[in-house]
Amino acid sequence: AAPPPAPVAPTPAPVAAPPPPPPTPAPVPPAAPQVAQAVTPPPAATPAAPPAVADPVIAQLSQATVQMVASDHSSQLGKCDSSADNVHGGISVTFQIDASGKVVKSQLSSTVKNPKLAACILRAVTSWKFPKPPTGAAKGTYSIDYQ
Repeated sequence: AAPPPAPVAPTPAPVAAPPPPPPTPAPVPPAAPQVAQAVTPPPAATPAAPPAVADPVIAQLSQATVQMVASDHSSQLGKCDSSADNVHGGISVTFQIDASGKVVKSQLSSTVKNPKLAACILRAVTSWKFPKPPTGAAKGTYSIDYQ
């Protein structure tokens, strides 16, 4: 009669299987506090929301305006182009100006394999002064293609 009680011992093994699921919920709670921390920044983002609301108000400079200012700086651009031997591709500088017409943000996009040329064009555009925008800020893009 003693050998039959020994097979009853495997029953605790299935009882041992349920404890592993509790460790799985344990890692989830640490993630939940991180989510709670991530939820805390959006209230901080609420003050940032008014500038986001202001974004639609930012005017777009016409290509004519950008080209007019660029032509006023053709000698400056010419100095950049002097290093542009055998160059193919395009350079585009997207920028934002403040109420005074000064470039305050810029981003370079280039398919030209001449970093000095691209950097020179970027420096040039960011130094330009544009007409004062009617809404207090404006965005624009200066692009140049090399064949």
